[in-house]
Amino acid sequence: MSVDGPYSGELDAAIRASRDRVTLRVWAKPGASRDGLVGVRNGHVEVAVTAPADRGKANAAIAALLARVLRVSRGDIALVAGPTSRRKLFAIDGVQGDDVRAALGQGLPPRG
Repeated sequence: MSVDGPYSGELDAAIRASRDRVTLRVWAKPGASRDGLVGVRNGHVEVAVTAPADRGKANAAIAALLARVLRVSRGDIALVAGPTSRRKLFAIDGVQGDDVRAALGQGLPPRG
């Protein structure tokens, strides 16, 4: 099921849900001027973080930001693919796909 909003169809491409785990495709933007969700790009949620792409610092910052946006503990989020790439795959345990879509939809900036 998709959530209505300006990014609804694109979020559907970025999110895969199973019974008790969601995987989220992320496009990393390390070294940004501020942390936050930027948009959706080619089936990936764009996430900007101020942390540099150095020794996993940006990956940890992205996981922390996702935990905050999705209102889950940091321990429920794991990077499962793409540790050195801008294209990453994060797994989020204990959530439903619709809850992730709704939280991301609220956290993304309006289009325009």
